[in-house]
Amino acid sequence: MRCAPGTATLLTGPSGSGKSTVLRVLNGLANHLDHATITGEADLGGLDATTADLALLGQRVGTVFQNPRNQFFTATVVEELAFGRCNEGQDPQRILNAVEQAAERTQITSFLAMKIGELSGGQQQRVACGAAIAGGPEVVLLDEPTSNLAAEDIEALRRLLLDLKAAGTTLLIAEHRVYYLRDIVDQVAVLNQGQLTRVQTTQEFFAQSDAQRRAAGLRSLTRPVLTPAHDQARDRPGTTGVQLRNVRFGYGDRPVLNIDELDLPAGCVTALMGPCGAGKSTLARVVAGLATVERGGTVSMHGRPCRPRDLMSRSAMVMQDVYRQLFTVSVRDEVTAGTRCAESADPDSILAALDLEDYAHRHPMSLSGGQKQRVVIGAALAADADIYIFDEPTSGVDYHHLQAIAGLLRDLANRGVVVLVITHDAELVAACAQRVLTLSPIYDPDTRNHLTVTDVRPETRDVDAFQSAYPERTIT
Repeated sequence: MRCAPGTATLLTGPSGSGKSTVLRVLNGLANHLDHATITGEADLGGLDATTADLALLGQRVGTVFQNPRNQFFTATVVEELAFGRCNEGQDPQRILNAVEQAAERTQITSFLAMKIGELSGGQQQRVACGAAIAGGPEVVLLDEPTSNLAAEDIEALRRLLLDLKAAGTTLLIAEHRVYYLRDIVDQVAVLNQGQLTRVQTTQEFFAQSDAQRRAAGLRSLTRPVLTPAHDQARDRPGTTGVQLRNVRFGYGDRPVLNIDELDLPAGCVTALMGPCGAGKSTLARVVAGLATVERGGTVSMHGRPCRPRDLMSRSAMVMQDVYRQLFTVSVRDEVTAGTRCAESADPDSILAALDLEDYAHRHPMSLSGGQKQRVVIGAALAADADIYIFDEPTSGVDYHHLQAIAGLLRDLANRGVVVLVITHDAELVAACAQRVLTLSPIYDPDTRNHLTVTDVRPETRDVDAFQSAYPERTIT
């Protein structure tokens, strides 16, 4: 495979096919950190990436990891963007100019003084992009760069990639969500089980029919679109499921949630969408009992107010950062490690449904990002819970596994439990959600979150129509 200088290449294929490994060979981590056995050549503009000094590679290559939290070295955004050039001992004014330029290009100028840990997953993804380009590398490697991004942030990333390419930067993008790259990449390389199966022109790749791309396990080649259901008249308040009343929550003096009334009904899949930083993951923590609301607010289950510890005992949650939820030495042990397992749960059938049966005895940390995601989902599915919360469950997941996860979420809802899915993934919403909540952030301490609800027609493909055509019903 050859990537000419100043071109963009899409690297795609099923989860676990070796996409991240290719990037780690090129940035030197496979050799210096993983101590991998590497044969052949990986030429990076005359530099052999398999043997070159890591510091020298770091000056040539910028990388956005699949999980950006794994690449941060500092506490604040401005320090992270300055880190590489500071290590090189560059002039402070030159560093400051580069930081400001990278922040402006990635639209994170307003974050510069903030602590990285205070940012949402999508905002951290943008910081990772800023850090990757702040050093002015010749090559930028991006591993699932849209996994935590909302639609408007994906569009901003698309513009950034076009800008980098126009400036002569060589781009290699490992990605499952491919539609936004149609007018950016010059070629597409497809991997399967560690083998390069084909290299196509952009025109050839995006000319595939839906049947062809599904058979190949590829996500949508066009922007996914949702269509609202025709029946939008009914509200769903009641005493079945989770009820939130007068919920207020913030971090220090920064309010995040101010919701008068919200119902999460049992027996259906509810998708929670909205811009990065709106408070979606915080709302999930409140529902799961991991965060305590201010005095006067209540979270009830089936009409009965619950204390946070009661909610925790009744909840199963897949966090946005699944690395925080892997504890055991094998995949099978991970699925059965919970203190409570549903009597009907069969670990082997769960692993089979998630295409993990061949990895049952592998260490979870040896798997790809998408495979880790499915392991944690399997552990949640095995739990005997009343509330199931999934935060970005399809990041790093290909088409076949997305459909498998969607089917399992529908099966969960059919048990009569509460299923809340926090996602930016319109393909997942189309595949499994009956209801969509859209949460907006609080821009002023005295205002409430604007929250809309709509019913969704399943298996639809028009996100713009969904965002503009459905009759919004403001509920708080």
